[in-house]
Amino acid sequence: MGKKMSKNKVQEEKIRAILPILVCPSCKSPLKAKKKDEKIEFLHCEQCSLNYETIDEIPNLMIHTI
Repeated sequence: MGKKMSKNKVQEEKIRAILPILVCPSCKSPLKAKKKDEKIEFLHCEQCSLNYETIDEIPNLMIHTI
């Protein structure tokens, strides 16, 4: 029987699978996954320093302006 993976590990694998095709909506630079407590909490753009949170395994790539 296969080994059961934790929910955080499944989330991480899903995000890492699509990460190569994701770019920052603002500057079009590659994004990097940033973890906290073994969970990918947000995607970070090193070029423009914007962060994009992940909600229920879905990266939110909306640019928030006020």
